[in-house]
Amino acid sequence: MKHTFTLSSRVAAPNIRTRVMAGLFLLVWQSLLLAQPAGPTGQLHYQARGTGRTTGHVITLHIYNPTTIPLRTTVGDCFIPSAAGYQGYVILKTSTVEVPALGAAQLELTGYCTNVQRPAIPDGESATAVSKWVPWTNAAPLPKPGSNPGAAFIPVENFPSSDPLSLTFPGTQTAFPYRIDFNRHPYESARLLLHAAAVAEQAYDQLMHDGLLQPGRWGRTDAGIREQLVQQAFWAYTAQLEGAGYGKQAFASQFTEEAEQELNQAQQDFPPETQQQLDRQVQDVWASISLVGASAKLIAPDQAHSDAIFQETSAGPAVDPLKMLPDQINAVDPAQDGADRQLLPALLFFQKNTP
Repeated sequence: MKHTFTLSSRVAAPNIRTRVMAGLFLLVWQSLLLAQPAGPTGQLHYQARGTGRTTGHVITLHIYNPTTIPLRTTVGDCFIPSAAGYQGYVILKTSTVEVPALGAAQLELTGYCTNVQRPAIPDGESATAVSKWVPWTNAAPLPKPGSNPGAAFIPVENFPSSDPLSLTFPGTQTAFPYRIDFNRHPYESARLLLHAAAVAEQAYDQLMHDGLLQPGRWGRTDAGIREQLVQQAFWAYTAQLEGAGYGKQAFASQFTEEAEQELNQAQQDFPPETQQQLDRQVQDVWASISLVGASAKLIAPDQAHSDAIFQETSAGPAVDPLKMLPDQINAVDPAQDGADRQLLPALLFFQKNTP
């Protein structure tokens, strides 16, 4: 798999436009006969930005095509390691996008956070470089019972096998007494994380279908309850996997903080009936988290995973840059928000094709 390194900084739009116009003048003045790219082999550029969110739309991915050929690529089914002290993420859904020649595209990636102890990437700030993302098909195989998972995994003494959320080998009831720093070893842990999030979703859906979950009892019936509960069950898994721990007490503290924010009131000032209701909700929600986690452990790994992640293919005929670029550049207002992103494909094109 080939990646173009993620662009690490933004350049002021007027400066980009000046350089682009200079490049266009040079191109026309020299009457260059530009050779067409040999093929779509890792020519797209990526910028991944945070959204400030922990769950749901967690990453906005900007994709730039500096070639004269429209390109198609598929994104998703991957683990995004943590960077700069912020959260890491798993992206389960795959999305195929066409990026026009000398143009750009944008994807909203939905997923789950892997690090309960870390803050979300602030809105608009750079996320981990795409070159460091680990798709399922590029990751190490899932560990299996009866085999050593590898040197990256640390054996655990006094393994709590009686806990319903204790780790097991994927799809089995066999204890998995190991821990791993998945931000230091993303290749070895990517499939464990992706599998855990996927089966938590499946377990939630099955339990709801069977009538074994009743979110109305928690006082939360909004459409986001599924992703909230799956995220909590996933955190219970990832915290154990990295040896941090995330049990009922930690969940209760987080749940109480959310209640304080919603009510704009400190817990010590809650009326007795509010505190009683909060305690019941903590009991009910944690029981549901445990039920989802325990059910998810028994779901076998799904073998259907795309091998086309970040693989680029042609999506149409080549365009003539001498005809396309002048109109494209003149249509951009340098003072407009996002003008730098609109002009970036043209700038990258000139950097590659002019002396």
